[in-house]
Amino acid sequence: WRASTYIGGSPGVEDPTLPPSLIINELTAHTDTGQSAPFDSNDSIELYNPTDSFFALDDFWFLSDDIKEPEKYNIPSGTVIPAGGWLFLDEDDFHPGRSTVGFGLNKAGEQLVLSHRPPLGLKRVVDALLFEGQANGASWGRYPDADPYFQTLVPTDCTANQLPPSAIQI
Repeated sequence: WRASTYIGGSPGVEDPTLPPSLIINELTAHTDTGQSAPFDSNDSIELYNPTDSFFALDDFWFLSDDIKEPEKYNIPSGTVIPAGGWLFLDEDDFHPGRSTVGFGLNKAGEQLVLSHRPPLGLKRVVDALLFEGQANGASWGRYPDADPYFQTLVPTDCTANQLPPSAIQI
């Protein structure tokens, strides 16, 4: 048994295993800026392309902080992520103007969902994670990039993830 490839499953039909795709690689949710609300933080999300080919996004790639509403932010169509490359988005992207459009990340912890809905295909969650509260200025990410496990890291924007100095063994 494994989680289904598509939202709603595939009852009575073999569930395909899809090739590697984009992944959530890093996020920062506790980013105090010292400004007044709603600009008192500038959370960020980094996606990573673990494949050997460039990845061009169509109109149907989304980010959300709610699995029940996975299409809160539509990643711009035509975005290209190089092989082994990153896409960095901050709150000005996925929560423009800090209005009711899009979403923000809760520094006390929550979920993050990357989904895809092809024009003639079934909606699927490509990657998702639950995270707990973060220390201000720290990120939660995969080390090394694309590792299956997340840990506390030094924030890196579109560069290889790094362990904090206190975690490095000499």
